[in-house]
Amino acid sequence: MGFLLRNGGKGATLLPMNTFLAFISMPGGSEIFIIFLIVLLLFGARKLPELARGLGQSLNEFRRAKDEFNHEIEKAAKEAELKEIVEVKPAGTVVGTGQTTNRS
Repeated sequence: MGFLLRNGGKGATLLPMNTFLAFISMPGGSEIFIIFLIVLLLFGARKLPELARGLGQSLNEFRRAKDEFNHEIEKAAKEAELKEIVEVKPAGTVVGTGQTTNRS
């Protein structure tokens, strides 16, 4: 567990890191409302649907890229696993299956 050094006038004290992180939280309803009003003032009512549409498209593209990346990782892992299972020795013994072939 990490510790955070806090200087409190009489001396430094160590606080556990999770105590420090307890002060950082997601914004509540009123904070979100204030943020929305600031964005409305900055961009105007006409730009908000365009901004929301662009944000949605960006999130969909990110999700698609993440899924594609996960698919490629899983595909590479399966190929490596199959390559390890079906490794063939020169004498005709297939490793991982317990079968041997007799070549006369």
